[in-house]
Amino acid sequence: MAKLPQAPAGVSGTVSKDEVGYRRGDPQGDSCAACMNFRPEMEQCTAVQGQISPAGLCDLFEPAGEGRTPPGEPAMPPRGGGPDEAALEQLLFGGA
Repeated sequence: MAKLPQAPAGVSGTVSKDEVGYRRGDPQGDSCAACMNFRPEMEQCTAVQGQISPAGLCDLFEPAGEGRTPPGEPAMPPRGGGPDEAALEQLLFGGA
């Protein structure tokens, strides 16, 4: 399947729901909530136009998966327990 153009992060996608077979997702499996293109804070997708339900699904589904960063999102550093992480946990949660 050819890659369709994607809108910048924070902008509704560029293709219609009909073009990508937007439908109800599988409650036990794939859904927009688990897709790297879904933006839950706006209920939008970087690929598909309009309001998108987290329970939806389309033909452009890409699992967000561990180690993958959605387009336009800052990459998270790996958790390593290093000194910076320890200092941040101390600041946020206190402790002895």
